Amino acid sequence: MLKRCAVAVGVILSAAACGGGQATTTGSQNLASVHIQVYPGTIVSLMSYAASSEGFFKQNGIDATLVPIPGSTAGQAALTTGNIDLMVTSPGNFLPSIADALKGQGKGFQAIVVAGQLYIEFELVARNDITSVSQLKGKTIGIYGGLNSNTHLIAKAIVAQAGLSPNDVRYVGTTTPAATFAAMDRGDIQAAMTFDPAAYQIVKAGDGHVLVDLRTSKELPAYLQGVQFAGMWATPAYIKGHATEIAGVRRAEAQADIWVHDPKNLAAVEKLMSAQMGDTVSAGDLADFTKSNLRLMTAAYSADSMAAWIAFDVATGYLDTPIPLSSAWASGTPQNQHDVEVLAKS
Repeated sequence: MLKRCAVAVGVILSAAACGGGQATTTGSQNLASVHIQVYPGTIVSLMSYAASSEGFFKQNGIDATLVPIPGSTAGQAALTTGNIDLMVTSPGNFLPSIADALKGQGKGFQAIVVAGQLYIEFELVARNDITSVSQLKGKTIGIYGGLNSNTHLIAKAIVAQAGLSPNDVRYVGTTTPAATFAAMDRGDIQAAMTFDPAAYQIVKAGDGHVLVDLRTSKELPAYLQGVQFAGMWATPAYIKGHATEIAGVRRAEAQADIWVHDPKNLAAVEKLMSAQMGDTVSAGDLADFTKSNLRLMTAAYSADSMAAWIAFDVATGYLDTPIPLSSAWASGTPQNQHDVEVLAKS
């Protein structure tokens, strides 16, 4: 059994979090220890924070340790070493690695999505003097999540759709929303594929505007419109050996999904959002900011969504050939809001 003492990608876990995978006791209730990646200072992990604060994890037999890791590369390293059990990311950060593993190549690593987190949350923001994608020629675009990610592929697709060649723009990776905002503010980049709060900060500071809003626009291929994007991933070995934990986390996340979308909980949800955003979102904007981002959150992740991302990665050359759906999507994952509601009440 892997030991989780000390450091998980720069985050020191408490002594109580060591010895992961073992059951702990709270009162008379036995809880299974599960370590879950969260993205601090962003909208991404709001449902997990809600599941923790509202007691949904414990109600479902889970002693959840939320481990702040701000990026996919560091998250995958933590998942690989066993410092976390569940990682939050988008398909593009795993599909090529899954393909390599299926081919028996040593660099490959397998993980499978077991629950949803978000629909596509990205916005392409640009300096105020750039009013069309075609005007990005000769400019530098910051890519949250790094190069060769799904975010990068989406940005390249948007640029190509505007008639620009791959060499017409330069791409650089940005690590966090704060780093994206700072790079834009300094002028190191002239546009960014990012999400809130960075997009909000850039617009609020007067440094730019939303050029393409992927949350609502039709800039993506038709088969990617309305699909889930970020999900919770686990290794096949963990899924096989921890079915009870997977079921508990799924149900807790489903209950959190219902809770955050219930209008009577809006004030409490705003408080959770404020705790993550800190002073990056003004008090006057918090209500609208929360409502606009709540629509992105879902505990569902459909098989069709994963199939669409596999097709996208093949179309963009990120995958040579399609991989089996079962290698990236776990049976039993809620696929739509009806599934989420049924699971939450089960």
